[in-house]
Amino acid sequence: MADELFAEIAQWKFPADKFLNDYFRTHRFVGSKDRRYLYDAIYEKIRALGSCPGWLLKYFPVDSEKEITALQSDAPTDLRVNSLMAMRTQVKIEADHTPVSKIGLRLHKRQALQLDGRYEIQDEGSQLACSYAAVKPGENVLDYCSGAGGKTLQLAAEMQNKGAITAYDIDERKLKTLATRAKRAGVKIINTAPPQGEYDLVLVDAPCSGTGVWRRQPDAKWRLSEEKLQNYLRQQSEILEQAKNFVKPGGRLVYITCSLLPAENEEQIEKFLEANPQFKTGKDFLYLSPLKTNTDGFFIASLTKQ
Repeated sequence: MADELFAEIAQWKFPADKFLNDYFRTHRFVGSKDRRYLYDAIYEKIRALGSCPGWLLKYFPVDSEKEITALQSDAPTDLRVNSLMAMRTQVKIEADHTPVSKIGLRLHKRQALQLDGRYEIQDEGSQLACSYAAVKPGENVLDYCSGAGGKTLQLAAEMQNKGAITAYDIDERKLKTLATRAKRAGVKIINTAPPQGEYDLVLVDAPCSGTGVWRRQPDAKWRLSEEKLQNYLRQQSEILEQAKNFVKPGGRLVYITCSLLPAENEEQIEKFLEANPQFKTGKDFLYLSPLKTNTDGFFIASLTKQ
């Protein structure tokens, strides 16, 4: 069965996790232990295909061999503790505190989780990327590419439920579960209306190649093409140009990708700053990666509007 499912997945038409979830939903006879075996066996086959498509190597920084190899390893499972409802010490599960994030837990092993609002599954790197935005209680915030809203919920907790957050995504379907998750987390300051006016903080978690999360999605490297990458680069540039219009004078524009490729990261910011001299870099770029920080790979830049 693993061989047959892998053959289907290796056509690279759909994400492996989505394909397997859909398969198991329609094949109820496959028990939980067999499902876990199949997941492990199939992902082992995917990782055995190699570390990176050859065409993509030119987009990585020079001397990236160790970084690319690190993307072959297994990723830990991290949780973000919701500070509106609990402290880390109050969450009684088998986990250690994350090394850097003050609101994270790292599981010792796979275990059943009760998603009751006290915590969310969220990689430490994602937590740090969001904290880098340095949001303050009472601010007016726009999460411009909010997706399912994981960072939106963290922003609300860091704002202590004071202020306002507009969660926006061009694909409205991604936002459909946010209201339920926000209610469960005790968050009361999120709305999903189209953005209007100017904001203290505009967070852009941009669509990207996803090279930084290959540990979790090793099939993604084989579904990526040079044409898709070029499309991401165009989207990122367009989104930055759109998002800048919502930043008030003195406000911040924070740009995030889960990519390790300079073309999606510092090169995008350099082009944006050259075309928009009213924005200045507020602080050093933040780089996270499996090799350097044992997190997913992230690039984060904070720009201030003069």
